[in-house]
Amino acid sequence: MRTRFDIGEIIRCHGEEFLSKHQVVPAVRRAFAHMTQCRTSALGGHVEVCPECGDMHISYNSCRDRHCPKCQNKEREQWIEFRREEIIPVKYFHVVFTVPACLHSIAMAHQREFYDCMFKAAWATVDAFAAKKGLASGMTAILHTWGSNLFYHPHIHCIVPGGGVDKQGVWHHLKGCKHSDFLFPVAAMSSAHKETQREGYRH
Repeated sequence: MRTRFDIGEIIRCHGEEFLSKHQVVPAVRRAFAHMTQCRTSALGGHVEVCPECGDMHISYNSCRDRHCPKCQNKEREQWIEFRREEIIPVKYFHVVFTVPACLHSIAMAHQREFYDCMFKAAWATVDAFAAKKGLASGMTAILHTWGSNLFYHPHIHCIVPGGGVDKQGVWHHLKGCKHSDFLFPVAAMSSAHKETQREGYRH
Protein backbone atom coordinates (compact mmCIF):
# COMPACT_ATOMS: atom_id res chain seq x y z
CA MET A 1 0.00 0.00 0.00
CA ARG A 2 1.15 3.52 -0.79
CA THR A 3 1.65 5.87 2.13
CA ARG A 4 -0.50 8.97 2.41
CA PHE A 5 2.50 11.27 2.05
CA ASP A 6 5.31 10.79 -0.47
CA ILE A 7 8.81 11.72 0.73
CA GLY A 8 9.63 13.41 -2.58
CA GLU A 9 6.46 15.49 -2.42
CA ILE A 10 7.22 16.54 1.16
CA ILE A 11 10.71 17.69 0.17
CA ARG A 12 9.42 19.52 -2.90
CA CYS A 13 6.88 21.37 -0.74
CA HIS A 14 8.97 22.09 2.35
CA GLY A 15 12.61 21.29 1.48
CA GLU A 16 13.74 24.84 0.67
CA GLU A 17 12.16 26.20 3.83
CA PHE A 18 13.84 23.49 5.91
CA LEU A 19 17.26 24.08 4.32
CA SER A 20 16.98 27.84 4.84
CA LYS A 21 16.36 27.40 8.57
CA HIS A 22 18.85 24.63 9.35
CA GLN A 23 22.52 24.06 8.68
CA VAL A 24 22.91 20.68 7.02
CA VAL A 25 25.92 18.90 5.57
CA PRO A 26 26.31 18.64 1.76
CA ALA A 27 25.37 14.94 1.85
CA VAL A 28 21.90 15.83 3.17
CA ARG A 29 21.41 18.42 0.43
CA ARG A 30 22.38 15.85 -2.20
CA ALA A 31 19.97 13.30 -0.75
CA PHE A 32 17.19 15.88 -0.76
CA ALA A 33 17.89 16.71 -4.40
CA HIS A 34 17.84 13.04 -5.39
CA MET A 35 14.62 12.23 -3.53
CA THR A 36 12.94 15.31 -5.00
CA GLN A 37 13.48 13.87 -8.49
CA CYS A 38 12.82 10.23 -7.60
CA ARG A 39 10.24 8.60 -9.88
CA THR A 40 9.49 11.82 -11.73
CA SER A 41 9.98 12.81 -15.35
CA ALA A 42 13.22 14.57 -14.33
CA LEU A 43 14.99 11.20 -14.27
CA GLY A 44 13.34 9.82 -17.39
CA GLY A 45 11.34 6.64 -17.52
CA HIS A 46 10.68 3.36 -19.27
CA VAL A 47 7.70 1.76 -20.96
CA GLU A 48 6.31 -1.59 -19.85
CA VAL A 49 4.14 -3.43 -22.38
CA CYS A 50 2.12 -6.60 -21.73
CA PRO A 51 2.99 -9.12 -24.51
CA GLU A 52 -0.49 -10.66 -24.22
CA CYS A 53 -2.90 -7.71 -24.36
CA GLY A 54 -0.61 -4.89 -25.39
CA ASP A 55 -1.46 -2.80 -22.35
CA MET A 56 1.16 -0.07 -21.91
CA HIS A 57 2.41 1.45 -18.64
CA ILE A 58 4.99 4.21 -18.23
CA SER A 59 7.17 4.10 -15.10
CA TYR A 60 9.54 6.86 -14.05
CA ASN A 61 13.05 5.93 -12.98
CA SER A 62 14.21 5.81 -9.37
CA CYS A 63 16.94 7.99 -7.89
CA ARG A 64 18.70 4.97 -6.31
CA ASP A 65 19.90 7.09 -3.41
CA ARG A 66 20.63 4.86 -0.41
CA HIS A 67 18.68 7.25 1.83
CA CYS A 68 15.52 7.10 -0.27
CA PRO A 69 12.85 4.92 1.39
CA LYS A 70 11.14 4.26 -1.95
CA CYS A 71 14.31 2.99 -3.62
CA GLN A 72 15.60 0.98 -0.67
CA ASN A 73 12.41 -0.94 0.17
CA LYS A 74 13.32 -3.98 -1.97
CA GLU A 75 16.95 -3.97 -0.80
CA ARG A 76 15.81 -3.69 2.82
CA GLU A 77 13.53 -6.70 2.50
CA GLN A 78 16.33 -8.71 0.86
CA TRP A 79 18.74 -7.73 3.62
CA ILE A 80 16.24 -8.83 6.29
CA GLU A 81 15.74 -12.17 4.52
CA PHE A 82 19.49 -12.78 4.33
CA ARG A 83 19.80 -12.04 8.06
CA ARG A 84 17.00 -14.50 8.83
CA GLU A 85 19.02 -17.21 7.09
CA GLU A 86 21.96 -16.48 9.40
CA ILE A 87 19.98 -16.87 12.64
CA ILE A 88 21.01 -19.75 14.86
CA PRO A 89 18.59 -21.29 17.43
CA VAL A 90 19.78 -19.35 20.49
CA LYS A 91 18.52 -16.42 22.52
CA TYR A 92 19.42 -12.98 21.14
CA PHE A 93 19.79 -9.64 22.90
CA HIS A 94 19.22 -6.08 21.70
CA VAL A 95 22.17 -3.87 22.69
CA VAL A 96 22.39 -0.14 21.89
CA PHE A 97 25.58 1.91 21.86
CA THR A 98 25.53 5.72 21.72
CA VAL A 99 27.72 8.76 22.36
CA PRO A 100 27.21 11.88 24.52
CA ALA A 101 25.58 14.91 22.94
CA CYS A 102 28.76 16.97 23.34
CA LEU A 103 30.30 14.89 20.53
CA HIS A 104 27.48 15.43 18.04
CA SER A 105 29.11 18.39 16.31
CA ILE A 106 32.28 16.36 15.76
CA ALA A 107 30.27 13.41 14.47
CA MET A 108 28.33 15.60 12.05
CA ALA A 109 31.49 17.20 10.68
CA HIS A 110 33.38 13.91 10.27
CA GLN A 111 30.66 11.35 9.73
CA ARG A 112 32.57 8.59 7.92
CA GLU A 113 35.43 8.52 10.43
CA PHE A 114 33.20 8.97 13.47
CA TYR A 115 30.71 6.26 12.55
CA ASP A 116 33.56 3.89 11.73
CA CYS A 117 34.93 4.48 15.25
CA MET A 118 31.49 3.83 16.73
CA PHE A 119 31.18 0.45 15.00
CA LYS A 120 34.70 -0.56 15.99
CA ALA A 121 34.11 0.48 19.62
CA ALA A 122 30.79 -1.36 19.79
CA TRP A 123 32.28 -4.58 18.43
CA ALA A 124 35.42 -4.28 20.59
CA THR A 125 33.18 -4.02 23.66
CA VAL A 126 31.05 -7.07 22.82
CA ASP A 127 34.10 -9.07 21.77
CA ALA A 128 35.99 -8.19 24.98
CA PHE A 129 33.11 -9.24 27.25
CA ALA A 130 32.70 -12.55 25.42
CA ALA A 131 36.46 -13.15 25.51
CA LYS A 132 36.39 -12.83 29.31
CA LYS A 133 34.22 -15.95 29.23
CA GLY A 134 36.63 -17.67 26.85
CA LEU A 135 34.19 -17.37 23.94
CA ALA A 136 34.08 -15.82 20.47
CA SER A 137 30.75 -14.13 19.87
CA GLY A 138 29.28 -12.08 17.04
CA MET A 139 26.73 -9.39 16.30
CA THR A 140 24.65 -7.71 13.63
CA ALA A 141 24.81 -3.91 13.86
CA ILE A 142 22.88 -1.06 12.26
CA LEU A 143 23.61 2.66 12.53
CA HIS A 144 20.81 5.12 13.27
CA THR A 145 21.64 8.81 13.04
CA TRP A 146 18.44 10.23 14.54
CA GLY A 147 16.29 9.60 17.57
CA SER A 148 12.56 9.09 17.89
CA ASN A 149 12.19 12.89 18.16
CA LEU A 150 13.95 13.20 14.76
CA PHE A 151 16.88 15.11 16.27
CA TYR A 152 20.44 14.13 15.41
CA HIS A 153 21.42 11.29 17.70
CA PRO A 154 23.95 8.78 16.29
CA HIS A 155 23.64 5.35 17.89
CA ILE A 156 24.14 1.72 16.92
CA HIS A 157 21.56 -1.03 17.38
CA CYS A 158 23.12 -4.47 17.80
CA ILE A 159 21.63 -7.95 17.88
CA VAL A 160 23.98 -10.16 19.90
CA PRO A 161 23.61 -13.90 20.59
CA GLY A 162 23.60 -14.92 24.25
CA GLY A 163 26.75 -16.98 23.98
CA GLY A 164 29.60 -17.95 21.71
CA VAL A 165 31.96 -20.70 20.63
CA ASP A 166 35.06 -21.84 22.49
CA LYS A 167 38.44 -22.60 20.89
CA GLN A 168 37.16 -26.03 19.86
CA GLY A 169 34.17 -24.49 18.09
CA VAL A 170 31.66 -25.71 20.68
CA TRP A 171 28.73 -23.41 21.46
CA HIS A 172 28.17 -22.27 25.05
CA HIS A 173 25.41 -20.09 26.47
CA LEU A 174 26.62 -17.23 28.60
CA LYS A 175 25.84 -17.92 32.22
CA GLY A 176 22.42 -16.60 33.17
CA CYS A 177 21.43 -15.52 29.64
CA LYS A 178 18.85 -18.25 29.20
CA HIS A 179 16.74 -16.89 32.04
CA SER A 180 17.65 -13.18 31.95
CA ASP A 181 16.79 -10.13 29.85
CA PHE A 182 20.34 -8.81 30.13
CA LEU A 183 23.39 -9.92 28.16
CA PHE A 184 26.09 -8.20 30.26
CA PRO A 185 25.98 -5.75 33.21
CA VAL A 186 24.99 -2.37 31.77
CA ALA A 187 27.32 -0.24 33.92
CA ALA A 188 30.35 -2.39 33.19
CA MET A 189 29.58 -2.49 29.48
CA SER A 190 29.09 1.28 29.32
CA SER A 191 32.43 1.87 31.04
CA ALA A 192 34.23 -0.46 28.65
CA HIS A 193 32.53 1.15 25.63
CA LYS A 194 33.72 4.61 26.66
CA GLU A 195 37.27 3.32 26.92
CA THR A 196 37.21 1.67 23.49
CA GLN A 197 35.78 4.90 22.01
CA ARG A 198 38.64 6.91 23.48
CA GLU A 199 41.13 4.46 22.01
CA GLY A 200 39.44 4.76 18.63
CA TYR A 201 39.55 8.58 18.69
CA ARG A 202 43.25 8.53 19.53
CA HIS A 203 43.93 6.53 16.38
